[in-house]
Amino acid sequence: MNIRNRAYFFIILILLFVFYPGSGHLFAHAGDFHFHLASEEIAEIIRETAEESYPGNIMEKISGAAAIEELDRAGMEKGFILSYAYILGTPEIDLSREYCDVKKENNFLALEVARYPDRLFGFFSVNPLKPYSLLEISRCVKLLNLPGLKLHFKSSNIDLRNEYHLNQVKKVFQHAADLEIPVILHFRNRSPDFGREDAEIFINEIIAQIPGLKIQISHLGGWGGFDRPTEEVFRTFINAFEENPGLDKSRIFMDISGVIIGENQTTPGGPGPTSLLERWKVAEMLREWGLDQVVFGSNWPWVSPEKYVEIIREKLPLTQWEINSLLENSPVESLFGEEVPTPNLNILNLFLQEGVDYKAPYSINY
Repeated sequence: MNIRNRAYFFIILILLFVFYPGSGHLFAHAGDFHFHLASEEIAEIIRETAEESYPGNIMEKISGAAAIEELDRAGMEKGFILSYAYILGTPEIDLSREYCDVKKENNFLALEVARYPDRLFGFFSVNPLKPYSLLEISRCVKLLNLPGLKLHFKSSNIDLRNEYHLNQVKKVFQHAADLEIPVILHFRNRSPDFGREDAEIFINEIIAQIPGLKIQISHLGGWGGFDRPTEEVFRTFINAFEENPGLDKSRIFMDISGVIIGENQTTPGGPGPTSLLERWKVAEMLREWGLDQVVFGSNWPWVSPEKYVEIIREKLPLTQWEINSLLENSPVESLFGEEVPTPNLNILNLFLQEGVDYKAPYSINY
């Protein structure tokens, strides 16, 4: 090999090292920024109560170790892992010791992520309409040292067109902003006419009025798949941020968890496979919103991060460069800053008593 050819060879190696995703690194992709953790008790509740929505679901306990295995299998470094405690505040579930059970589930999250502080970021959860919501947010941040909050408007039966609901939710978002923690939000609610109006209320009454709020909106504002309500919400966000330069997009992320659905991924009663037209709409709207403000999420355990990466690469009509860019996006610095709070396992084991019998089963009455 002559000198010129050697030079070309080393230039190519350098370019591959710099630009090929995963080259020179242990991890090929930044992370899965939307997946779940579940204790044995909450997994059983989901199996018992979600049979109509997810017939034959195989929900089981999801530990921090299992989450790490999924990240490793997908070549991902970090994960935003979300508590299912909000399910315990669902109106249809009857609990005799509800707040104790909510605390236990959020404590389970803290204990699990404390074992992997460099890779798992724990988002505790709560129903924002409950009288204990602000107290639980403060407890999880100040006592457990958990860095983020997960809200689920559908499970909590939130309707922003209801003035009482809006006021209560604003208090929760303001509290999160005051504590400087980000919120991952499942925005879509149960209303059949959910869409543009709900997005406008959220943007005008919450985002515009709470400076410093950091938020990641799940499923592009929907609940999986890409239907009329999801398109309306995402379009409303795109237009609002284009037309109002006073709105700061730097701390507002969209995640694509559950949006692109493969042929063999659907369940009876859930959204069907994403059509080619819907996938083209998603791709164009992602470009309009800005791919740098979009992050990958799998919604595991409903689909593994490894499998969802395959679905995105196969089904989403973006260029490979755009898909690689999306998979390499990380919202960590924008949402948390330079240092992310993490639970300390030794400290947690010292004080997680609070008068609660953590060996007792959850107080649900089926």
